[in-house]
Amino acid sequence: MVETRSSTKRTARKVTRIRDLLTGNGSATRKDVVLSATIKMATLPGTAIASIAGMHYLTNAYHTEALALYGLVLSIPLLLPFTDLGLGGAIAEIVASRRTFFRTQILEAIKKTLRRLFLIGTTMVAIGWLIAVGGRWSTVLNIDTSDTNLAAALAFSCVGAAVPTGVGYRILLGLQRNRFVVLLQSAAALTGAIAVLLFSLLRFPLWAIIPLPQLATLTFSVVGILFARKLLRSDIEIGVSVQTDTTPPAPRLGGLAIANLMIGLCLPLIYQCGRILTAHLSSVTQVAIVVAASQLFSPIVSVLQSGGQSLWPHFSALRGERRDAPALGAVLPVIATFAALGTAAGAILILVGPAVTRISTAGQAVPTTSTLIAYALAVLAVAVNLPVGMAMMGARAVRFQAATLALTALATVSLTAAMSPSLGATAVPLALALALTVLGTAPGLAFIFLNDQHPPSPQSAETSEYEAHGSRSEKIP
Repeated sequence: MVETRSSTKRTARKVTRIRDLLTGNGSATRKDVVLSATIKMATLPGTAIASIAGMHYLTNAYHTEALALYGLVLSIPLLLPFTDLGLGGAIAEIVASRRTFFRTQILEAIKKTLRRLFLIGTTMVAIGWLIAVGGRWSTVLNIDTSDTNLAAALAFSCVGAAVPTGVGYRILLGLQRNRFVVLLQSAAALTGAIAVLLFSLLRFPLWAIIPLPQLATLTFSVVGILFARKLLRSDIEIGVSVQTDTTPPAPRLGGLAIANLMIGLCLPLIYQCGRILTAHLSSVTQVAIVVAASQLFSPIVSVLQSGGQSLWPHFSALRGERRDAPALGAVLPVIATFAALGTAAGAILILVGPAVTRISTAGQAVPTTSTLIAYALAVLAVAVNLPVGMAMMGARAVRFQAATLALTALATVSLTAAMSPSLGATAVPLALALALTVLGTAPGLAFIFLNDQHPPSPQSAETSEYEAHGSRSEKIP
């Protein structure tokens, strides 16, 4: 009887914490969630209009091959979120847990990470140009135009240069300043889209147009790291706030990075492999259709990500409370809310998709109704999976999630490869929806349920205040 009462009280506390986040008692987190989502929704229409117009004039000026090349090069950074070897997520984790370390320990961890990321970025730039000198970017992307090698090399150089500067976003996320991250990233997307539009209208060479989105991303990431540096130098609460004679253990970058790296290796395969596989297994027209449909799909899921991302540092701050996941009863209402939003967004995608893509591609790459329905199902699958991923907070939960993501990635690649020759562009969202639901969301819900019924013992749960768990900021691209 005593054990039952204790379990009931523990479940009630978990439900209350989640309810606080959603209804406002967690004021700092609620503010960041609301502002982040509001900023994204406010900038999204302008970005979408500029992007659609840019694609329209790019296709008119340089034909379908240019649109396919633009989409493939645009996917390069999305395919390589693991280039920081998980160190970016480790820094976000350490900064989010800043009250358990000395200020000097946190700053030293950041400096060490920046040195490593600079080496990684420099190596990437060198590799990009070596591929270009050998004339192999056309082979990698399977798009053979006179501008492919130079355009891809320039874009890849910007991606490499942004590896160290991107840590600024991670610091801001750890400081619960996700609204500034969303603002800078949204400004980068808008600037890149406008630049593509203007350069296409002025008929600049294709190699000068293709890398513009990556150049905008690099520019605003520099602004982000400068802002993060300013915050770190201010009087913001960083480091232990009480005097102690015992020095806390130094942040363990290695353990934190490994967990983030494992997840980072799986996510691009799940969300971004479709374009590359379609390029090799189907036609250029089908690749262009995937690119056109993604211009509707990506903004929708980015709004969900922008708001949900703010929950991660809050959960990270609670990770020392012997919890791997909240009660299933607290997660299910959130899932229902996200499912309703995903269903509504999917319906809008189906309704406006034909008209929008007909304008953006000048009628040359309009998705069929079945393709748009598949993308709507993918939106729903991602919407439902998001709160499940956010709810799995502890080290055990993240290790389990890494395993399910590996299976999801394998299934996504296999299904896309199997269906692309016959279904074309439709295979990309359909494979994503099936794999993510069956191998990602369902096992996650089972884990939360079992954790709720059989919570870990104090000895197994208190593994370490500093043990790694994955970065929720990369959950949706």
